Amino acid sequence: MAMRRPSSPAKLLSLLSYFAILCAALSISCGIRVGSSTLRDPEPQGLLVAQGTFAGQNGKTVSGSALIYKTGEVSYVLRLSGVSFPTESGLQIIAKVSGSSLPPIELRGVTGDQNYDISLDGFITPDWQLVTIRSTVQGTDYATAILISD
Repeated sequence: MAMRRPSSPAKLLSLLSYFAILCAALSISCGIRVGSSTLRDPEPQGLLVAQGTFAGQNGKTVSGSALIYKTGEVSYVLRLSGVSFPTESGLQIIAKVSGSSLPPIELRGVTGDQNYDISLDGFITPDWQLVTIRSTVQGTDYATAILISD
């Protein structure tokens, strides 16, 4: 089927708008992140209890650090600071504390500063060990930050 040339600028604009909406809907339904804005969450209030720098794994180039802030009796904030990870949907954060992996958290963005609330009810004195960025699509780890207590 041959495509006809739009007869006016208004029809061309309408056609382009339709195409943009179609592409956005297709991207969202396939789980592809639209946009590349850098996250800039504010630095958490609380006591910094552990931190580490990300190192790439499996040939991935990464940068940034993971910081853990104690914000309440059993409340913590995991902060990813100055991070840059490969652009891919399906990236998860997995924190290991006192020998146990916490449930995975979906990464909200691949660049910038981002905060994630964590509740550790049942841990008397948590021993923060590491934070890993894992690809659910590739089934492999992209980066790990070994945490050192402050």
